[in-house]
Amino acid sequence: MKYLLIIFSVILIALLSFSPPVIAQTIPPFINSEKKLINSQELESFLDKYVPENMQEYNVPGLVFVLVQDGKILSQKAYGYANLEKKIPVTPDKTLFRVASISKLFTATSVMQLVEQGKINLHQDVNKYLKNFQLDTNYPEPVTVANLLTHTGGLDVNYIGMSARNARNLEALGAHLAKKKPQRIFPPGKVTVYSNYGMALAGYLVEAISGVPFAEYIDKNIFQPLDIYHSSFQQPLPKDLQPDLAVGYKYDNNKYQPIAYSYEHQAPAIALNATARDIAHFMIAHLQQGRYGDRQILQPQTVAEMQKQHFTSDSRLSGITYGFREQFRNNLRIIRHSGLIEGFVSQLVLVPQENLGIFVACNSNSSLDSDLIKEFFNKYYPIPDKPSVKHTFKESNKSIRRFQGSYVDTITSQTTLSKIFYPYYTNIEVKNNSILVYEYQNYVQVKPLLFQSVEGDKYIAFKENKQGKIIYLFDGIFTLKKNPWYEDISFHKWLIILFIFIFSSTCLLPLFKKIALFSLQLVIECCNDDVKKLNLGLNSDTKLAAYRNTDTNDSAIVNYCYLSKLYPASSHRASITFRRNQILCPANLFKSLLHFLLKLIFTVSSENSKLNILHKIQFLNTQLIKAKIRNKYTYHIRYLAVLISIFNLIFIFVGLFFLSLRDLDFFNLIYGINVFYNTLLYIPLLTSGMTFILMIYTWILCNKKRVFYIQKIYYSLITISNIIFMIFINYWNLLGFKF
Repeated sequence: MKYLLIIFSVILIALLSFSPPVIAQTIPPFINSEKKLINSQELESFLDKYVPENMQEYNVPGLVFVLVQDGKILSQKAYGYANLEKKIPVTPDKTLFRVASISKLFTATSVMQLVEQGKINLHQDVNKYLKNFQLDTNYPEPVTVANLLTHTGGLDVNYIGMSARNARNLEALGAHLAKKKPQRIFPPGKVTVYSNYGMALAGYLVEAISGVPFAEYIDKNIFQPLDIYHSSFQQPLPKDLQPDLAVGYKYDNNKYQPIAYSYEHQAPAIALNATARDIAHFMIAHLQQGRYGDRQILQPQTVAEMQKQHFTSDSRLSGITYGFREQFRNNLRIIRHSGLIEGFVSQLVLVPQENLGIFVACNSNSSLDSDLIKEFFNKYYPIPDKPSVKHTFKESNKSIRRFQGSYVDTITSQTTLSKIFYPYYTNIEVKNNSILVYEYQNYVQVKPLLFQSVEGDKYIAFKENKQGKIIYLFDGIFTLKKNPWYEDISFHKWLIILFIFIFSSTCLLPLFKKIALFSLQLVIECCNDDVKKLNLGLNSDTKLAAYRNTDTNDSAIVNYCYLSKLYPASSHRASITFRRNQILCPANLFKSLLHFLLKLIFTVSSENSKLNILHKIQFLNTQLIKAKIRNKYTYHIRYLAVLISIFNLIFIFVGLFFLSLRDLDFFNLIYGINVFYNTLLYIPLLTSGMTFILMIYTWILCNKKRVFYIQKIYYSLITISNIIFMIFINYWNLLGFKF
């Protein structure tokens, strides 16, 4: 009997072990009994009041909202129009919104599926999976798949050319990633650099390892199990979905302007078009430990691993999971992601401990989506008796000022032309020797290198080097690098003004010099004419004394005076020529004025004064001859410097003009550099070559003895200024075609 019981137990265990997956249907939904239940009717009343009021204020034509809890859709609401021209209203189950970076959550989920299957190792070098191209290996540590999912690969950012205006110009994912391969600017795992390229590369790994196109893989392995049938990564959209795609708008000049649809080369990072209902199914799966109904897209342990923090810049701050951003709001840990593309914004928020998920999308660029989320948490998860933030840690006035200065976000490109078109700079100021002002909020120090906002719901942290100097600011998952003084954006603005002054003066100074020499020559000619005609009224004794008692130059003057008396015909001819051409040009008018003044001076002057005038005339004549001789040595370098300055001024003014128009069409350069910008970039290449020639001419000039020292210094300064300008434009990646 005992043996029969043992045999029966073994058989029973075996049967249970080989039971089909249908047993999973009996597993109840994951429910947290301690959570706060949301009343759907009360929620809809709140939405019906808040949303319509603010849509007009925020200039939002259409909005959709969906909330899930305990494995089901609790509320879904739609407001406004998906298409204003056709008066098509927004609907939660039919209207497709461009959810942009929320696409990354689907990509991360697909990667984790392959991790479960043992086809991807999160900590393996990405290059091991790449066959057609390889990431750079300028750091000893490799970029891993985990680095891609946490945006810690240290890859530089480039927004230029990441989209196409039509499907014909759409590039294959692998070909695009190979062509746009970024440089590695940080060691992996050290600093967050939010990267569309990195997540697109993760999607390419899914495509390469699975052997099917990325959009097809997502459709089969995520969409179908989750009953997602009205959303797609495909480009262009399937024909049956195209009529339901919402139109994106921007509000300008008191009217809504539709935005043209863009096709995304980096599809896994940004290309998803989805309905609110379909996104709700995705949120349910992540809140229900990877399960939707009776289907499992991820195992519970994989979901837990995916939603766990895997990187933080500071242990006291929130961080990033495999795909999600971590955040603490109203004492709740949430994981979320936002979406932004021209004409659309969206927010996806999961609260695992409340088994709750929220999705909001709008078809215009506004902050209504994030503000609605904030109002929701303040209403349903308020913080009672919010304590005021106190200075629990104080530094000296001198010490706290080390935090102030200019900071640049790591999402600002370092090696491409995106650096100048999409710069993300911010300044931190110190107020009352105790408060930091950052992003229009006041922060007080609560711990070493840790600051809390006065409102009490946000923290920022700093990192210092071994010398105690601040090098980084950490704001959630974003990292900002503190700029040294020579990289401060304000310093660079003053540099531009200085360059404009230098190049303008370089162009104008030769003109002023030529006018001055021409005027001097006119003065000497007029003086010579009047000496010939008037003979200066010198008597014979004075001329003889001048001849005997003066040097060679004075003797020459006296001899000249005698010659003018001996040959009056030359003076007469000059007078006739002058009268013939007088008042025909400004030069002759100037001569007439000089003649009048000289006659007046000679009439009232004494004999000695007249002799002094003769000395000065001869001195001016000598200087004019010397200047003409020296001008021959500086002729080539002078006009080369002028030519370089003209080109540099054209580049600066045209570039500044078009940069001033950037905000009018911020997203335009995502389609690439047009012919005009491309042509403009040839100017720095041309002037850099000319600057090299200028350096050679300057070196030759400085070795000539007959050149004034002031001229040597002047052209040396011009050459140095042009070299600094080349360094300046290279800093902004304008030297060459870096896009």
